[in-house]
Amino acid sequence: MKRLLKYLPLLLLLNSCWKEVSPDINISVSGYVVDSVKNKNMKNVKVVILGYKYSICLMCFSQQNYDTIKSISTNNDGTFSTSFITDGKEDAYRIFVTGTKSDNYIPLNSHRGIDLKIGSNSNIRLQVREFTKLKAHIIVNNYNYDTLELSDNNYYNFLRSPVFYHKHSIDTVLITNVLPMTKVNFIFSKGIYYTNNELWRLTLDTISVTNEDTTYYSKTINTLQLKKE
Repeated sequence: MKRLLKYLPLLLLLNSCWKEVSPDINISVSGYVVDSVKNKNMKNVKVVILGYKYSICLMCFSQQNYDTIKSISTNNDGTFSTSFITDGKEDAYRIFVTGTKSDNYIPLNSHRGIDLKIGSNSNIRLQVREFTKLKAHIIVNNYNYDTLELSDNNYYNFLRSPVFYHKHSIDTVLITNVLPMTKVNFIFSKGIYYTNNELWRLTLDTISVTNEDTTYYSKTINTLQLKKE
């Protein structure tokens, strides 16, 4: 308790620095979203503006509560523009790029965002990385296991959870989002059950592929063959 009382003046000082934004202020924001590696503006990128309310928390010094104020998307030339009227309930406003694994980009520094200026127009530059498509034609001939599992180490691909094949041959095409020049490992394994009912996986083979535009790749290991088209 004495320790909390020791920091109480600091907490009160911090609380005095947080002032609600006055109501009925028109905030205008415009800008663009760019993939700076490819040097191109990105269309159809989702942008969200959050309103933050700060409060004192004795155990953590401060905490943030927020609400969505606006959700928009960039147009065909990668730009966006919007405005809103403050309601006097927030202490600050911040703009982010948002998205899901089904989108064709990943936000950069998405946890930070950019604070909006109060009382003047904000011109914002947001950054993303655009995905490219890796198309893998996977062929496995005559494997001698009851079940063959196929997974990968690509965070942006739903295949991270193993796909189970119960046939003795595979001929399938997988299309996944990858960042340019990112290495993806396709992992072939089988499950082994022990008496305690725990599943252990034995890795049979791993094929590493780096996505490059217009590159053809093939590799044969034992009975495993992968083609990248």
